[in-house]
Amino acid sequence: MVDKDKVIELIERGQETDFCDFKREFYHTAKKADMIKDILSFANSTMCGDKYIIFNVDDETRQLCNMKIDSLPDVSEINGLLREYCEPYIGIELCCFSYKETNVAYIKISADYFDKPYMVKKDYVREGRTLLQQGQVFVRRNSDNYKANRRDLDEIYESREKRSIQVCKGEIEEREFVINNQVRKLFLLTFLFENNAKDNFLIEEIKVIFKCFGHCFSACVQDIIDIDSQRMAENDMISDIPFSVEPYTTIQKNLRFGLSSACIEKIQEYNLRESEVIVGIELHDVKKRKICSQEKKCTIKLCKGRKSELFSIKISRWQN
Repeated sequence: MVDKDKVIELIERGQETDFCDFKREFYHTAKKADMIKDILSFANSTMCGDKYIIFNVDDETRQLCNMKIDSLPDVSEINGLLREYCEPYIGIELCCFSYKETNVAYIKISADYFDKPYMVKKDYVREGRTLLQQGQVFVRRNSDNYKANRRDLDEIYESREKRSIQVCKGEIEEREFVINNQVRKLFLLTFLFENNAKDNFLIEEIKVIFKCFGHCFSACVQDIIDIDSQRMAENDMISDIPFSVEPYTTIQKNLRFGLSSACIEKIQEYNLRESEVIVGIELHDVKKRKICSQEKKCTIKLCKGRKSELFSIKISRWQN
């Protein structure tokens, strides 16, 4: 997904998160310290994925405004400011495009910056007031920025040992399995997990979470099986025996989980109303650390005997 499409999707979703912030107008001179703070907070996020600060969207009503593009500075001016006040340096992208008879601009903070924590390099003083102090570290939690505490710093240092999860295929498939001499219909979702760290990662819980129109429901993953597995028996439950991923290893396997009839009917209802269903993969290890997936467009394929339609789903990073 290109950045423009991603930004449009974030605008239409209208929700400020760990990945997105809305501003009615660009930072004027008196707000430069706020810009530095916002960029530092996003750069220190332990959530995988690019982050966006989107301009010309009212941060309360989420309505488009009438910001003039000529009010934007050159990106080199912003990067110069970040080079002066951020340590290590964080480079950003500044772009704009036409949308619904107005203009939208955005700052992109790339996910490629791993040298956390990013902090204030020197005091930022304006009109005799110190607005940012050397050594301050800021983090983003949901839609707000905070000064980092000890727990935040622990999570930041832990995240430097990169671990990530992503959806591989654009399809969730329902299959029949014989478990304990009973036929059960379960869903399979192919995922890829990267453990680029020096320690085993023990997965204790995985959820597939669905959300639409303010409603949400989740499915707990029963087990993890090989891609080509035809096993017709029940594996060890993740909740009973954590699934181990070796150090510096990447695995590609299937998540196996069930959906109730009510959940399936709800998804079909949203599909008929041409509404987005947002699905996220969220996993926790035995130390209660959380990792979430990136978004991906997908379809759900039902077993024969159910209604045969395929319905589009958006699979996205689920956040706190």
